[in-house]
Amino acid sequence: MAKTSNQHTGTYSMLVCDFKNGAWEQPKIMPYQNISIAPSARVFHYGQAIFEGMKAYKDQEGAAWLFRPEENFKRFNTSCVRMAMPEIREDYFFDGLQELLKLDQNWIKSGAGNSLYIRPFMIASEAGVSASPATEYKFMIICSPAQAYYGAPGFRSFLAPPPGPLRLFWPPQNHRPLPRNTTPECGGPTTAAG
Repeated sequence: MAKTSNQHTGTYSMLVCDFKNGAWEQPKIMPYQNISIAPSARVFHYGQAIFEGMKAYKDQEGAAWLFRPEENFKRFNTSCVRMAMPEIREDYFFDGLQELLKLDQNWIKSGAGNSLYIRPFMIASEAGVSASPATEYKFMIICSPAQAYYGAPGFRSFLAPPPGPLRLFWPPQNHRPLPRNTTPECGGPTTAAG
């Protein structure tokens, strides 16, 4: 597995595609590596970031399958619109994903609970701290093998139901609903204000 200084454990390949001068450049598949980005990149200051999560599985014949990837793509581009980011081209998304999965197919293990987690994401890469949408973006897809860990001995997920009754007090005056729901797959809740 690929390991970098930040201890990411994943496959050896990643897809990278830059948006500059009002257009998407040709996507590239390259070895997994750190990226260089300016400290003033707008992703850090205004939360212009989105992501999706999907999984690839192998069937009994060894063929790889994705569960409803079209829905992930639609949701990704809906998030782009909501976050004032350029929509990714459908051919770049699916052709790039297909090429990446060809390279990473040995990382998709057979058997119940095994999968390859696929993380498409986009960040505002333009340097500058002015309060406006960026004009440069980076779309990437990275992958990491995954196993079923819910229910594994000793594992307690925050997503798993609690072992017994749960009592909550929710004061109505202190909740913070967003005036316009962005999507849970974005850089932060403050990006919805406005």
